[in-house]
Amino acid sequence: MDLWEATKILFRRWYVTVPICVLAVLGAYAAGAQMDPEYVASSVGIMLPIDESGEQNIFGGTFEEAENPWEAAGAVATLRSVSLVLGADTVRSQIVDQGLAPTYSIEVEPRDPIVYIDVTDRNPDLALVTLDEMILRLEDELDARQSQVQAPETRRFRIEILSQSEVPLPDYSNRTRVRIVVLLLGLVLAAVAGLVFDAWAVARAERRDDEEDAGDSEGTPELETAATAELETIVEDEPIGKHVAAEDESDGDDYSTDEDEPDRSPVTVGARRRQYDASRADRASDEVESGRRTSGMSKRR
Repeated sequence: MDLWEATKILFRRWYVTVPICVLAVLGAYAAGAQMDPEYVASSVGIMLPIDESGEQNIFGGTFEEAENPWEAAGAVATLRSVSLVLGADTVRSQIVDQGLAPTYSIEVEPRDPIVYIDVTDRNPDLALVTLDEMILRLEDELDARQSQVQAPETRRFRIEILSQSEVPLPDYSNRTRVRIVVLLLGLVLAAVAGLVFDAWAVARAERRDDEEDAGDSEGTPELETAATAELETIVEDEPIGKHVAAEDESDGDDYSTDEDEPDRSPVTVGARRRQYDASRADRASDEVESGRRTSGMSKRR
């Protein structure tokens, strides 16, 4: 069975597939409506170094010239290393132990020292608290790494928050995902049900035809045997002379004289007997044919 044949079967069995598809659509809508939206709290920050004169400088120097080794690596590399530390499983475990949301993400621009922090949770207040905690951890981790190399305060990187959510935004993508999954399952179920029902219907029709053919082949010899036996019984039990005498008497003629006596020679009696047997055989054949038609009509019903 190829795809085109399966498609034709599903269209032919639309009374099976269409109700299931309708139920799948209704179920997908109901399942999505029962899902609570997720709330996203986000923040955007930039990392800037400060030189001795207090002027902001986003460019890093060489290792020999810089008093802060992290400045030699560059602002982007430094910020990326800090974000990798905060995204580790150990930090997420600590966040969970504090009762905060572990569903957060920290991303850094490829060429600019800009960091994006997003926290997602079904509780909007918990998302805001977790966002504050992640900003604090980002600043503390950056300061701790620069303290390990004894970088002077005037040459250290710092985080400046450009924007931060005050009210988390609802995210309904979870509803969309649930609806898509339920709808796909419903479509698969409709296709399987249509194909299975078609196979069952075809097998049932073939079995019914086989039973009708077998019944016809079994019933016909019985009818023919019964009709033949009836014909033989009639011929044996009812002598031809009786019927001939009855026919002669019904004419009302007087056969007292030899001239009016009908011809009862062996030739004449034999001919009349053959004529009588032929008429009886025709009636028996008609009865067999009638019984055969009646049997066929009752089985088809």
